[in-house]
Amino acid sequence: MSYVIPTELGTPGCGTPRKQYVSVLRDIGLPTSRREDWRYTKLRGFDLSRFGQSDEVGSIDRTTLAQHVCRETAGQIVIVDGVFQPQLSVLPAQPGVRAEHASGEALQLPPIPSGELQSALFLAVNAALAPHLTRVTVAPKTRVEGPLELVWVSTSSGVTYGMHPLVQIQVGKHAEVTVVERFIGLGTHETLTNMRLDINVDDGAHVQHAKIQKEGAAAWHFATTIFHLGADTSARSNIVSLGAKTARNAIHVHFEKPGSEVWLDGLFVGQGQQSLDHYTVIDHKAPHCTSHELYKGVLQGQAIGSFLGRILMSEGAVKSATDQLCRALLLSQDAKANVKPQLEIDNDDVTASHGAAIGNLDADAMFYLQARGISVLEAQSLLIEAFTREVLQKLPCNLEEPILETVLARLA
Repeated sequence: MSYVIPTELGTPGCGTPRKQYVSVLRDIGLPTSRREDWRYTKLRGFDLSRFGQSDEVGSIDRTTLAQHVCRETAGQIVIVDGVFQPQLSVLPAQPGVRAEHASGEALQLPPIPSGELQSALFLAVNAALAPHLTRVTVAPKTRVEGPLELVWVSTSSGVTYGMHPLVQIQVGKHAEVTVVERFIGLGTHETLTNMRLDINVDDGAHVQHAKIQKEGAAAWHFATTIFHLGADTSARSNIVSLGAKTARNAIHVHFEKPGSEVWLDGLFVGQGQQSLDHYTVIDHKAPHCTSHELYKGVLQGQAIGSFLGRILMSEGAVKSATDQLCRALLLSQDAKANVKPQLEIDNDDVTASHGAAIGNLDADAMFYLQARGISVLEAQSLLIEAFTREVLQKLPCNLEEPILETVLARLA
């Protein structure tokens, strides 16, 4: 196992020199709670130097994999312990859809978003250490039949290692595609996943993105998803965060042209001493755009769940609208939720609303159900189901029911 930070400019042909990111790694340390955008992320005990790239790859057969993934897809890319598995993957066969892996001279490193270089340590780590790039391209006017599924599996090999997935999805004009990410942890050992996903949506295109994170109990999971939206586009992102010791999902949305709409929905379910953190930034730069956010959390034990959502309304975002809502349900006295909506508006000709609520199970509803012969556990399960379905029912590919079963089983 090895952990090497490059010292040179990187491989020839890299779109952005690795040296830029290496300097960030050396000049700044881990984010602390003094940083507003990291104040809720639990990083105690995290040591980046422990997570090298694994020289050992565990095994997983198709039967085991089939228990965790979609039955029918337009394509499936499987990465096991950080290594692409062609024998488990099914590359897209539909005309107009292409998936490929690039490394060495073909690896084009994306830039870190302007103004975020010094605060985005994990993006810098990803850019410096990503061994390859997974690139998916959907041609204009192509309607992809079935989801494209990206699967990362951490096996029970027992090796402590780090994965730094780097993925770019380019959706052509007036195309339609559904992308499902899955992170599956089969072991109990410590691992690191540090993911960057760029989704570039051309004019008139429609994208649905779903992410199911079920990493192992000792895993560290950091992920950044960046949407760049053209004119008259629509994008929906649904994130379900269930696993990992500490998980942070960051989403950045950039409205670059008018007439687009985005929905960001998330569900985080924590138990034990889990820390599940969600950070979103929606940058309204163009006029006549709309954004919606709905995040919900269910927490028990000593789990901590957090949502920090920034909405930026610039002077050019005339006739734009945004609404944001986060609700958290606490099932124990020691569980904790942090919710912070943050609106920054530099335009009088916009509509904006936000709301937040943290509480326990409704005592009246519990009494009503028990009075009709329903046990305490069954009543609690019914109320949790009703609370979480508002998010889960928006998942694509018939994911709602199996995810709900997992949620209820974890909280039983």
